[in-house]
Amino acid sequence: MLASSARGCVFRLSHQLLPSANPVFSRLCTAAAPTSPASPVERLTPHQLQKLFSHLAPLVVRANSEHASLLHHRSNSTFTPSQHARLTQLAPIAHLTDALTRLHHHHNDAVHILNESNPSTDADMHQLARDEIQTLNLEKHRTAVHIISHLLRMQPNHTTQHTAAPANSAIVEIRAGTGGDEAALFVADLHAMYHKFALRNKWNARILSQSTTTLGGLRELILRLSGPAVYDTIRLEAGVHRVQRVPATETGGRVHTSTASVAVLRDDTSMAKRLTLREADVKIDVYRASGAGGQHVNKTESAVRATHIPTGLVATSQEDRSQHRNKALALEALAARLAAKHAAEKAASKLSERRAQLGSTMGERSDRIRTYNFPQRRVTDHRIVPSAGLVHVIESAKTLVGEKSVPLDGVLQGGVELDRLIGGVSRAQQLEQLHELVEDAKQLRCAQSDELGERFGIGLEMV
Repeated sequence: MLASSARGCVFRLSHQLLPSANPVFSRLCTAAAPTSPASPVERLTPHQLQKLFSHLAPLVVRANSEHASLLHHRSNSTFTPSQHARLTQLAPIAHLTDALTRLHHHHNDAVHILNESNPSTDADMHQLARDEIQTLNLEKHRTAVHIISHLLRMQPNHTTQHTAAPANSAIVEIRAGTGGDEAALFVADLHAMYHKFALRNKWNARILSQSTTTLGGLRELILRLSGPAVYDTIRLEAGVHRVQRVPATETGGRVHTSTASVAVLRDDTSMAKRLTLREADVKIDVYRASGAGGQHVNKTESAVRATHIPTGLVATSQEDRSQHRNKALALEALAARLAAKHAAEKAASKLSERRAQLGSTMGERSDRIRTYNFPQRRVTDHRIVPSAGLVHVIESAKTLVGEKSVPLDGVLQGGVELDRLIGGVSRAQQLEQLHELVEDAKQLRCAQSDELGERFGIGLEMV
């Protein structure tokens, strides 16, 4: 009798519970999938994930409690659009938590079957229970990863926060810093690097504006990159890039240090269109184009400079032979800069408020993000460091980030070495956000949350 009922229980689990048989659950997991296949959450061992989930359980409890409350009041006439949006945001966590709870209960049933079955007299049932436990453990791990991913997406400073879809266009601005002509040559090197990186990723790259030097360097370059999820990838390049090398003009063989700054703007067309550029607020100047371009250069005033008077933001274009087209490109770039400025101010305000409330111990990071060391033929990204505050939760947090130094030549060719640096920075940022989640959860860990945890069935043993 035991074998028969147990066999039915195990088969019922396989057909009704697992994602392959549950399209709704599969869609939730797909929607919650981390942006990178190498995200630190996915790299956690079962023990590490269990420990992290136990720290974050109060946040899961709060999300489920808030979802239940909103669901109860949804039919009220006073239910606002913002409440509806919040309900939609919380729904995946509620559904995934329900799935995790069911997985936990069925796992306990399978363990009971395994303990009650006799491997010598009912070998098939014993093996079936063992296989089911292994499958359920994998599903519990996967579901917990997706719950944590949703919690990360709800963070105020998360890159995908309030974004319906990834931005498929970005404006990259590179400017020479300290170092004179050598800095301008470094800008040209960075442009070549990003151009090759774009080609390898099958992105489109278009120069909006550039200012050249007599030695072949670039004082300034504005580039538009277009392709799948461009902004979420290239945004991590923003900051000050430093190069250490012997300049071509150096006769004594001394190593010089130069810098270039990179700004990455979200080229959100819909946001830019919502920004109304009043004609009275924009000053248009025309001038003769400079640089390579044949007989057309310096003959006609086709270059356009658009200045937003209230903010002082400037955008230029001289890439087209048509003044009309250059004006349109300059206004496009100006609108994108304004949209990015508004978004940055909003994010900074949220981050400032958050730090004031939490008393964050994280100091401000230097603008210098990366050093290109030519004598040693390596590139070091100074942001690829594990979150110090997360070490007590994830013992080997350093291994989740990756190496901070890679070969120089591969980076300058826009190869996989650049991917490794960008991936390492992304993982380091996610670990910092996980630390912030853990700090949030500490404030919620109280008797009330423990009671709610029991009601929702959320606890350490679930994962």
